[in-house]
Amino acid sequence: MSESMRHVEVPKCILCLKADKEGSKTCPGCPLGFAGTLVETDGKRDGCRKCTIGKYSSGGDGTECQVCFKGTYGMAEGSYVCTNCLAGRWSEAIGATSNATCIPCKEGRYSSVLGMTKNDCQDCSGGTYSDEIANDHESKCKVCETGRYLY
Repeated sequence: MSESMRHVEVPKCILCLKADKEGSKTCPGCPLGFAGTLVETDGKRDGCRKCTIGKYSSGGDGTECQVCFKGTYGMAEGSYVCTNCLAGRWSEAIGATSNATCIPCKEGRYSSVLGMTKNDCQDCSGGTYSDEIANDHESKCKVCETGRYLY
């Protein structure tokens, strides 16, 4: 067989469920909050699936829904981002489905960090105190009155 007669791979059009016009050059993939495979490869194409509560996806093709990380939660199906625990709260839960997993800092402690992944709440400075839980800033620690001290 001569050099010019060798088999040459000819490009072909690949099936994409989201290719919405003739001559598409790319497959846009799944939208935000959905994951799956739209381009048929090796006979596999599963379409887009909405992410379940506690998971998220930034979309695209050949993607999977990811679990929400520590310090975050996902309360709705089809999320493309997880929500951070508020300042003054923390969570070690993975794939959390509500803000109920966000544990408040105890009285006398605070944190101004969003999405805290462990109990890194700080003590109020010497001579100050806090009588509230989930304190989100040191400025909310109260100064002891004259003639009193913090024991």
